Amino acid sequence: MRVSINQEDFKQRFRPRANVLQLLGDELIGSRKLVVFELVKNAYDAGPNEVSVVLNLTDRESPGISVKDDDDGVSLQTIQDVWLVPGNDHRKAQLAGTSGKKDATHRQVA
Repeated sequence: MRVSINQEDFKQRFRPRANVLQLLGDELIGSRKLVVFELVKNAYDAGPNEVSVVLNLTDRESPGISVKDDDDGVSLQTIQDVWLVPGNDHRKAQLAGTSGKKDATHRQVA
């Protein structure tokens, strides 16, 4: 279920952890090629059944890429507890298998 959030009503605090500068230095994307890779990887990591990647190269002045998946999206709780708290350890929970993600063998990239 997708929920629309009015930008005016959504005001949250940014709460970085102490190790955020080190993490940002390690995680910065150094090239345009890696940006596309990260877009696809992030969609796949979300645990959908399908991911589609569409490149729009017909307009050389304004090329584009669209990465879509059939996952449920991001919950308000995830935005508050993960995205607005850089440096948290949510990845450790995912790696330990506690994230509830679908089994990778049941996913495909279209």
